[in-house]
Amino acid sequence: MIKKFKIKNFYKLFICYIGYPVFGVYSLNSFAIENNLKIIIPAEKNGGNDYIARKIGEFLNDEKIIKKIQYENISGIGASKGIEEFLKMNANENGFLIASLGAHVNDLQGNLSQDKDLLKKLTPLAIISEDYPIIAVNRSSSFKNEEELMQEFKKNKDKFKVYGGSKEKGIDHINFLLTAKKYDLKSSEVQYVESNGGGKAFDKFLQDENGILSTSFSENIKNIVDKKIKILAICSDKRLKECPNAPTFKELGISNCLMNYRIIYINSKSSPEKIKFYNNIIDKLFTNLNWLYFSKDNHIININVKSKDIQNFIEQKRDNIQKIIFSLNEK
Repeated sequence: MIKKFKIKNFYKLFICYIGYPVFGVYSLNSFAIENNLKIIIPAEKNGGNDYIARKIGEFLNDEKIIKKIQYENISGIGASKGIEEFLKMNANENGFLIASLGAHVNDLQGNLSQDKDLLKKLTPLAIISEDYPIIAVNRSSSFKNEEELMQEFKKNKDKFKVYGGSKEKGIDHINFLLTAKKYDLKSSEVQYVESNGGGKAFDKFLQDENGILSTSFSENIKNIVDKKIKILAICSDKRLKECPNAPTFKELGISNCLMNYRIIYINSKSSPEKIKFYNNIIDKLFTNLNWLYFSKDNHIININVKSKDIQNFIEQKRDNIQKIIFSLNEK
């Protein structure tokens, strides 16, 4: 005798049949229902990497691409602590490491880790943005331009300290040394105060009436609007409306500088399906209106460099870093 096939049994069978393709693949919508994402930032809060990482997280939440995002700031030893923790993550976990080109500067200077292959263990997913370096002083400072500041610096070297979010000989330090070189100042004559991120550097800088800030533009938009700092030089192609009186490095006769790039890294053991999902996130990011408005308002230059091009891009930047470091070596 044949039993009647009940509707509820058909429903169960239907769910079993479609369940795997719907919930098993890495489509953006289904992935969001089932998964979380950890974003590791190898620097303290309120710096450039932290700022960009949290904006990316906001985008992923707003677009309902990821259900829940966990941020973890792990600073220390030129980004190496954060990188090491990221590498400990299980390949099945969903994770981004968001770091800057500064990690490569530290690596080339021998300031990153005893493990010389540490960065090679990371897989770069995308170069997210390019950021302008700036040299600034307190808003109340009497210095009207870079020339006045540096001439006084030459006369009273002990009076001034330079604050940056990178390690000594890191990206912020180097950009100020390129300015100092124009005035025949040696690296050893510059007192540099390092911090684990631009936020900490800014806090220290505010406590010093003679302080000089060497950092990135985008993370200081609010400080410019709130009139807390006065920018004396910026490494951009042209002057910006937020600081129209600040000349570019080129205008000042400084031919080179280190632009800062924010890079998203993923676990090198990620499956092809997961890498495809991650790439879909980046594609959606660069076409999202809110992200585009945010980038424009903060003068962040979006650079969608992915896949096979990304390693070549990074190697070109590393070559340029080495040339700049060599040019600063004291004879």
